Amino acid sequence: MTLNVTFVETKIESLLCLKRRLYFGHTMYLYVRSVCLGQCLVLQKESNMKVFDEAGRYVGEFTAPSDTQEPEVFLTREKLGKIFTTASSKALKDFYYIFLENANDFAITTEFHENAFLAQVLAEVGSDLVSVRENLNYTPGSLRATFNRYRNNPNWSERDGRTSAHSANQVNIGNVAYADRLGNGNIASGDGYTYRGGGYFQLTGRGNYKRMGEVIQQTTGDAVDERNVESEIETVVMGLLSAMAFWLDNECYECTNIDCVTSKINLYTDSYEKRKEYYYTIASL
Repeated sequence: MTLNVTFVETKIESLLCLKRRLYFGHTMYLYVRSVCLGQCLVLQKESNMKVFDEAGRYVGEFTAPSDTQEPEVFLTREKLGKIFTTASSKALKDFYYIFLENANDFAITTEFHENAFLAQVLAEVGSDLVSVRENLNYTPGSLRATFNRYRNNPNWSERDGRTSAHSANQVNIGNVAYADRLGNGNIASGDGYTYRGGGYFQLTGRGNYKRMGEVIQQTTGDAVDERNVESEIETVVMGLLSAMAFWLDNECYECTNIDCVTSKINLYTDSYEKRKEYYYTIASL
């Protein structure tokens, strides 16, 4: 029998299953994973599940097959809180459920994958787990040191950079620094600032936003384009999904050490050692 499951009640307090999205509140630690059977079913390690429809009517039970495998890794809220020590309870909760729901589909399937992914997130956005946009508050000197276009046009760096006389013009900086690359249009297009760094892996450039939208759509079935990604990049959902999409699309899952992962996420960063420290700390939790 194929059941179109909407509500499931077990030893888990409640679980709402819509499309491929799972949202659940735990009363105890259980291994739970989703599989396809019709629209959606849920496998629970310990017992049969009583299945209810949207109106609350009992429609049957589902027993996990005897050969059901427990997941190799299962991120806990406790571990997440020890990594992102200044994050709000809501950010931790949202990140936790979205991660558990999607990790397998985006090829985060081993303990190494999980720890390496979380180490990169910590390095990119910090312990508060806020999906921030790129800070473009540069001085003239730092603009010339960082971006070729400002190095070649030093008068622009004085115009746009932060000085004692004026604050940084971050819109101009984004548009100038990222124009005509990473899938962006020219300076006048405004793409550089619009598609500046964002999300848990600081996705940058219209081309990358577009590609991650395609990967999210291919993986989850949800219709997503670069405009959706950009407009929602500061949310936990899109901040995390865009990072997972980048992980999958850049084959980070093929790496066997943290330096390899770092090179795929942020090749020219000066934080290789810091990310390695983060990884080993997270792996010890």
